[in-house]
Amino acid sequence: MPIQTSRIFTDANGDLSVDPTGTGETKVTSVDVARVDAGTTEDTPLSVAQDGTMRKAELSTLPEVTAAQLINTDLIAVQRDDGDYYYIEADSLAGQPVIDPPNNATLIITPAPGTGSGAAGAPFLISPLVITNPGDSIQTLETFAVTGAPPNGILHITFVENHGGRFLDMVKIADANGDIAPFRLDFVDYPASAFGTTYVAKVRFGMASVYCDWQVGVPFNNLTEFFGSRRSHPCSQRFTPY
Repeated sequence: MPIQTSRIFTDANGDLSVDPTGTGETKVTSVDVARVDAGTTEDTPLSVAQDGTMRKAELSTLPEVTAAQLINTDLIAVQRDDGDYYYIEADSLAGQPVIDPPNNATLIITPAPGTGSGAAGAPFLISPLVITNPGDSIQTLETFAVTGAPPNGILHITFVENHGGRFLDMVKIADANGDIAPFRLDFVDYPASAFGTTYVAKVRFGMASVYCDWQVGVPFNNLTEFFGSRRSHPCSQRFTPY
């Protein structure tokens, strides 16, 4: 038998419906109705469990976004100990707008990569390089620059795979015109790798929009190869780009 109370109805099959002539709202109020802004708790976010139960959302159960991934137009929800919610604008925390090419800036790679689209699954391929000796450092052949960014914005350059910190993350700041002068990426082989080691690292420019892959190799010790166990096949292993 249907049940009616406060303009909320249950059908014979148990479905819940709200009378459209009513407020059309379903509310979950806070345990503590006192708020520092003297407001109400009627705007408390709801979450829906797998069994269909509605309850007040707990921010700890939501996917995480790091500070480096924030852009200045984001709104951040804050849940206090009493369970009530507030929001913060991201640019009030960062102090500087976040550069996120190609959404709010243009990343220029010179020379332009011939392979890839820049997506996470099809990154641009940076020219592969080989260091002279284990323990050496090297920079990319390509240079990277930014134009059309928010003035004084901050660009996070993050190696998703940095192989023990050998590929170095960096942060660049745009000038008052929204430009970042050309720069290169760095690889430092510390601690020194074994002869013949090859590393491939994925680097992200901004939040999650432009990706590149960069391969760096450590040379083979050809003298050891010739006089050691590989002497019958001294060229059996070589650095192969991608």
